[in-house]
Amino acid sequence: MNSNNQSVINAIKKSARNSKLFPNLEVLGSYDEFSQSVVIDYMDENQFSEYTKAIKNFIKNTDTNSFELGEDYELIRKFLSTCVHELTHWLDHTSTLWGQNHLILTYNAINAWANKNEYDFFWIATHDSARNRAYLATYYTEEYEASKKTSNVERWRYQFSCGLEFGVNGIPREDRPIIFTTFSNPQGERVIRIPFTVSSLTEANATYAEKTVNAQCFYMLSEDDKIVEENILKAKAFENIYNTKLAIYSVAPHYLANILGIDDIILAYKFSSALSTLCLNLPKRLFKYLKTPNEFSLWGERVEALKKLYDPGFAYCSIIANAPKYSENLKMSDWIEEAVANSGLPNIEEISKMTLLEMEDLQRIIIDGKYTDRLKHLLSIGISNFSKRGIYGKNVLSVENLFSTEIKLPLILLGDECIVSINKNSYFSDANELSEWLYESMEIEMRIDNFLKACRY
Repeated sequence: MNSNNQSVINAIKKSARNSKLFPNLEVLGSYDEFSQSVVIDYMDENQFSEYTKAIKNFIKNTDTNSFELGEDYELIRKFLSTCVHELTHWLDHTSTLWGQNHLILTYNAINAWANKNEYDFFWIATHDSARNRAYLATYYTEEYEASKKTSNVERWRYQFSCGLEFGVNGIPREDRPIIFTTFSNPQGERVIRIPFTVSSLTEANATYAEKTVNAQCFYMLSEDDKIVEENILKAKAFENIYNTKLAIYSVAPHYLANILGIDDIILAYKFSSALSTLCLNLPKRLFKYLKTPNEFSLWGERVEALKKLYDPGFAYCSIIANAPKYSENLKMSDWIEEAVANSGLPNIEEISKMTLLEMEDLQRIIIDGKYTDRLKHLLSIGISNFSKRGIYGKNVLSVENLFSTEIKLPLILLGDECIVSINKNSYFSDANELSEWLYESMEIEMRIDNFLKACRY
């Protein structure tokens, strides 16, 4: 690639790490929602080829004990977990009802700018508002003094509250309530307050996919090494769930584990991921029927305002409060069905039909422009992937299916500016097409940001 392409791709990687919809706290990988690009920063093309070949050999090998990875195990595990984390973000963004709605807002903003029709520029502000709504943690998170002296292994208590967003004029908006989760240590001291947003749900999904792959990687080890590695990862998972810097990754499963009575962290992520995906797919017409917890009645009219915002995080909190307690004999499908029934919603099959109809109906607000065909192609892929994932994401990306899944996945941008494919079902036809799109989208995003700075109320 030429130097211009390299500078654009570096800018894309920077944009991905600063994403408002899909927060990135690490530099290993990231997802840029504006260009829908998956980035794995730390890897080059040679490493990618080497690791994918080793993993495919392992999958084909029926005698796992004869397959020796040696020192490469940790590198391969990190590669797989990073891939599935970021690719799950892409799937949530493209194949859920919430994600498709946001994609249309993004491309309407892009086409409005490309068309130079000033009377369509309101789409730019509309997109920016939705983008910021999804990830409010930048301003609204508060970390308290107790966080500095609280151990990562002390169990937290949680409490919900409801605040208000500030409008562009600096005045709190009664029609824009925010759900907060405040965690306290065993001494009753506040540790952190964090908004419960869409990002809480997408991070629960991506982190569960990552943890699933980590567990599957144990089978690449000898029996003795497997036990050691499993204990290390369990200890790390426990520490992470009580780490303030990672609170956005754990707030959704943390709440679920408390309500359902689940002690196993991986199991809590599994149930949380299923419900998160369901809430990202919940049709707007069903929000008015949601049965809300009694404790939310203290919020008064803000409860109805949350329903009118079609807030997936609000749906998640409400459905968990109505869900049955966990038991070993309870199947995930039965738990989901009972949870939605207790919440005043139709059965899963009916909700799925409504979701597909609403996905199709969303397309009526698409504006014409240079990038409309790209959007419609992406939406059609998303609907196809939705039918394979299911409304609560039954088909999680894994070691076995990552390289052969029927689900279409995007090309991946590596740290050396190379563009690679994880499997044959890639969204873009080739690297040149993706490279051109990255250049154009980054240029448009920069100009749109400048336009927003010029807007005044």
